[in-house]
Amino acid sequence: MNRRGFFPGRTRRATVRSVATTNCSAIGPRDAEAQNHRNSDGPACLRGIGPTDSAKLRWEVPTIIDVPVIRDDRGAVGVVERDIPFPFEIKRVYYLFDVPSNAVRGSHAHKSLNQLIIAISGSFSVGLHDGTTKSEFLLSSPDKGLAVPPGYWRTLNDFSAGSAVLVFASAEYDPEDYIRDFAEFQTWVTS
Repeated sequence: MNRRGFFPGRTRRATVRSVATTNCSAIGPRDAEAQNHRNSDGPACLRGIGPTDSAKLRWEVPTIIDVPVIRDDRGAVGVVERDIPFPFEIKRVYYLFDVPSNAVRGSHAHKSLNQLIIAISGSFSVGLHDGTTKSEFLLSSPDKGLAVPPGYWRTLNDFSAGSAVLVFASAEYDPEDYIRDFAEFQTWVTS
């Protein structure tokens, strides 16, 4: 694996620590001196939207997104409100827990659904496939999430003990939006 988290000649692999995601600095106070800190990028930073149009692109390809966090000596609070940090309205929230370490979850694609996947506890891998290229992301921090746009086959595996997955989705459950067969997915992607 090279410095950027990729295995040359194989699937791309990234950890949340190796992917630069925004032009935003840390969000929220980290100590008493930072209580009045305002990011120069302004409120757009709280929405996961940077000061340029490239922010929209971040949600069109799988990308690690900063989840707004407020920290003090009592701990940390991850903040999700309406469209922060989403460029879509949240219509569904669900979570996975008590997942055996050898289990494989997901194994499907969505035709129109956007998701943000967060490791609330522990760690797990998310494998994504766009029909030609495979990518793998290791999620292990509750202040980072993986934005997964429509049109990507996703597989979650390598769950650590006690891991929990939180997913925010742009639509309510719709069985017609799912593609559950990989061969069908490849046909759909190329059509």
